[in-house]
Amino acid sequence: MKWTVRKFRAAKGGEPLGLVTAYDFLTARMAQRAGVPLVLVGDSLSTTALGHATTIPATMDVMVHHAEAVRRGAPDALVVGDMPFLSYATVPEALHNAGRFLREAGCDAVKIEGGVTKAATIRALVDEGIPVQAHIGLQPQSVKSTGYAVRGRTPEDAAALEADLDAVSAAGAFSVVLECVVPDVAAALTARTDIPTIGVGSGSACDAQYLVLADLLGLGDGPAPKLAKAYAHLADDAVAAISRYREEVAARAFPALVFLSQAFLRALCHGCLRQRGIRLLLLLHYPAGKYVHAHGAKPKQRQLFSLAHILLPAFHLIVCTPHPAICALRTRLHLTGAEKECYHVKKR
Repeated sequence: MKWTVRKFRAAKGGEPLGLVTAYDFLTARMAQRAGVPLVLVGDSLSTTALGHATTIPATMDVMVHHAEAVRRGAPDALVVGDMPFLSYATVPEALHNAGRFLREAGCDAVKIEGGVTKAATIRALVDEGIPVQAHIGLQPQSVKSTGYAVRGRTPEDAAALEADLDAVSAAGAFSVVLECVVPDVAAALTARTDIPTIGVGSGSACDAQYLVLADLLGLGDGPAPKLAKAYAHLADDAVAAISRYREEVAARAFPALVFLSQAFLRALCHGCLRQRGIRLLLLLHYPAGKYVHAHGAKPKQRQLFSLAHILLPAFHLIVCTPHPAICALRTRLHLTGAEKECYHVKKR
């Protein structure tokens, strides 16, 4: 079921929602399959995906490019495009660039950093039909002047956060990110407003939480950032898999038997063999796993072949009936011994 701005706003006060940031089709597809309701295409892609030291190098062209991929990967999620540095310095610039996220990338909303100072920009976007997610507390695009300190530690700072929250809510923001806010203050802010709050390092009292998918999956080097948690360690798994692949290539263990082009197999199956009702199955065996390539097999036949693959030794060419073309193929592939053995399956 498609998540909309209205549906997300209605989730205020309910079960906290786990949200992620994603930057490409593959990770967005993972979020979609996991049922994540909202995916942020964050400008953090500048550091996480592109290797920059800060988020500032992210441009509108880069953000729109990645947002398009995320939209394709997560069609049911509410996709929010993060407005990058200096893309909303003036209201006309904000309208133009936010419009690009919706028109070119297919986003459902945009995110803007800033409270009282950006209330007028948020109102202008909302008036033009562009949903806005606000972002107060620590604002990464301003760290060169404000630093990374936790917000809300003093009464004055907490009061400033309340003013920011009231301003963005009154301007029409449908939700607000609270980043690096003292948990007690974040809890008070969440209770103060009627729009959902999304925490980033601000405690568990918020209506939802953001986590960068690369951090969640353990795709980076070293431990997860302080505000994140790794629920997997896929970077280590990937490095190990790539290393095994290189070792097998060096040992000539990959590929194990033979590789036939798609065009050759199609021509073979759709030529004389297909005319005689013969179906061809080529099994390739690899030390790290098995791969079955079937052409023209019906679902039940594929299941049968998969079972046969488990039970039979590797390196067999299985056909439905003997035919001179198969003998010629075996000769052409220089198969010998057990590799020549032919198992017969009832003709269709």
